[in-house]
Amino acid sequence: MVHDFRTGQHFTLKQNRLQRHHLDDFVGCYRPGQPRAAREETERFRPFTYEQLLARDKVNLDII
Repeated sequence: MVHDFRTGQHFTLKQNRLQRHHLDDFVGCYRPGQPRAAREETERFRPFTYEQLLARDKVNLDII
């Protein structure tokens, strides 16, 4: 599953740092410690195929 975090979000290292509360929606849907079947799909958190990701504008699959 992928969480689309781009919508309406802009973070910088100095002025608007990513903080834990920015990930609350993701953590709530991901449900850590529970089986994958318990994960809750939403508009911004759902499974995508590799092909669907590549078809998106400005795709970046880098993991930092």
